[in-house]
Amino acid sequence: MSVSTSRRSLLRAGAWAAPAVVIASASPAYATSGATPAPLPLCKEALYTLAWAGSGYSFSRTSPTGSRETGRGTVRAVVTTAGLTAAEIRDAAPLMVVASNVFLGSRVRGRTAPDNAQNMRVSPFGVGNLGKRGLTLLQDYSNDSDLGSSAAARRTHGQELMLQFSRPVKNLRFTVTDIDNASSEAPRQYQDRVAVSGSPTVSLPAALRGAGTVSDPIRNVVTSASYHPSTSAAGNAVFQYRSDVPMDTVKITFWNDQSGTLSGAGLQGIFISDLTFTASTCA
Repeated sequence: MSVSTSRRSLLRAGAWAAPAVVIASASPAYATSGATPAPLPLCKEALYTLAWAGSGYSFSRTSPTGSRETGRGTVRAVVTTAGLTAAEIRDAAPLMVVASNVFLGSRVRGRTAPDNAQNMRVSPFGVGNLGKRGLTLLQDYSNDSDLGSSAAARRTHGQELMLQFSRPVKNLRFTVTDIDNASSEAPRQYQDRVAVSGSPTVSLPAALRGAGTVSDPIRNVVTSASYHPSTSAAGNAVFQYRSDVPMDTVKITFWNDQSGTLSGAGLQGIFISDLTFTASTCA
C-alpha cells in the first residue's frame, strides 16, 4: 500500500521543527562558556577628608631655590567610613589633591617666621583654635617698599594657591585662619586680604567683613587687630561650596593692602585648614 504525503503536511511539519533549531543554536553562548562576567564597581557618593598633617603632604620646588620659590605638593584624600562597607572603602578609587603656588608682582616667599611657620608647608602648630595644623601661606617683600598708592595696585602683589582635585568634588568646606592686620608693635606692616574662586557661602566672625571676592576681599573690620595664629578664631573665614555644582579647582588669592612704606618688609601669613568634601568613589 503506498503512502502519499501531501505538500501541506510537509510545510506544517517544518513550521514546528524550525524553532527547535533556532533555540538550540542560541542557548550555548551562556550555557557552555562557563565564564561569569565581573561585577561592575558600585559608585557611591562618599565624604572625604584631607588632613594636611599626617596625610603625607610634602612640598617640592618647581622653581629654583630663592625668594620666589614656587612648587607643589600632592596628597591623597581619605574616604570616611560613613555609609560604606569595608569592601567599598577598599575599592574606592584614589582621590588626589595637588596644592601649588605662584607669586604675583613683587611679593616673595616669606622668611621663616618666629613661630617656625614656612610658606607652603604644614604649620608646626594648630591653627585658628581648630586644634589641627594647617597649610601655611607666608609672604614678604625684599625690603621696606611701597606696594602702590591704590588698593587696585596693591592687589597685584600677592600669592595664589591652587587646589586641584583629581575628579570633581561637591560640598567643599575649609577655613582660612589668621586673617588680621598690623598690630601696634609693627605699624604699616600688613593688611591681610583674601579672595577665593567659585562664589562659596562665607561665614565670618564679628571681626571680619567682605564677600571673599577680588573686589570685596575678606578683611578685618578695623585696621589694627593682630590675632594669635594658634589660639584665636577671630580671624577665621569659613568657605562652603554648593552640593549641586561639581568642581575640580579652587584658587585662593592672598595679598597685602597696606598703604605707604611697609615695615618689616610686609611679612604676613594665613593658614588653610583641613578640607572636607563629597565625591564619587569611582574615578
